[in-house]
Amino acid sequence: MADERKGYTEAQVAEIKRRRDERNAANKAIVDTLLAKDELTADEYFELRKLAVLAAPKSGGRSGDGTSRASVMSIVSGIFDEYKTREEGEIFNDHKLGRTEMATAIKNIIKKFAPEDRKWISFDPETGEYKLQGKGPNPPRKWTGYVPVDETLEDDPATSEE
Repeated sequence: MADERKGYTEAQVAEIKRRRDERNAANKAIVDTLLAKDELTADEYFELRKLAVLAAPKSGGRSGDGTSRASVMSIVSGIFDEYKTREEGEIFNDHKLGRTEMATAIKNIIKKFAPEDRKWISFDPETGEYKLQGKGPNPPRKWTGYVPVDETLEDDPATSEE
């Protein structure tokens, strides 16, 4: 049956459905390949998000301006590609990200990015300054922030044997 309201013929509708099915099959192949990996790079993670495979969180998944969590993570990651330190007010004025959104994004950058893509970002509430402490799989020395469950700090007194 042709969609008369939009002016499509039956042949056009069949072609649209064929293209949609091909696109869906291609997306499914990409998703299956990425989900089979143990760890994802940042680009692979965002590809999965773009294909809407990873469910959005029930709360806290959007920033103040309505962008998705993946977008927030890419924004925060991009900020610290350009700058080593950034003021809280500048980030809020430029991107409408407050402390809560930044804390969530920083934790997710450490938690969800592949180890080599991690950025260790700290926040000083007294000065209101975010600072890039380091990049890579290992937390910086004397890191007091979030550490993924499978890793421990070397100089953490709770894990050291004395």
